[in-house]
Amino acid sequence: MGRGAEALAACRTGRAAFGDDAVLCFLEATLWEAAGDLPLAEKTLRDLLAKEKEWYFAPGGVTLVEARQNLGVVYRRMKRDAAAEAQWKRVTRDEPGFAPAWAALGDLYTTQKRWEDALDALKRAAEHRSAGARGDALGRQVRQQLVRAYAALERRAEALAACREGRTEFGDD
Repeated sequence: MGRGAEALAACRTGRAAFGDDAVLCFLEATLWEAAGDLPLAEKTLRDLLAKEKEWYFAPGGVTLVEARQNLGVVYRRMKRDAAAEAQWKRVTRDEPGFAPAWAALGDLYTTQKRWEDALDALKRAAEHRSAGARGDALGRQVRQQLVRAYAALERRAEALAACREGRTEFGDD
């Protein structure tokens, strides 16, 4: 764990001194997840999302949407797909333009072979993804899953169109 252990210790020290800091809580959860301690990552994110605690959210800092998105990721890694889906649906309801949640739902539905749901979620993810490297990475992933979903539904013309659009936008990945 090395430097991760140092970072986790720094977060815990910071939370002991400034327990109402949402960013430190979020970072601690991220570090627990990276360390593979998914139950502690879940607990920390659930603490962050608990309504009875008043958190300090710095401008430009972590948001409840990001915390809920990450809790969905933790649930998915724990193979608790229904709980992950509930988190991501809440994110898309609260923040309909948050592409990572739509992409996560699309990925979940693809693995569950819920092709129509996957197409809907993936199209929304593509529609809302941001510019830049992170948006491009998400865009590539979404485009590949769209092609897979269209192909599974035997909608070959749409699969080919999505493939061509992806090659135009992203080159010969």
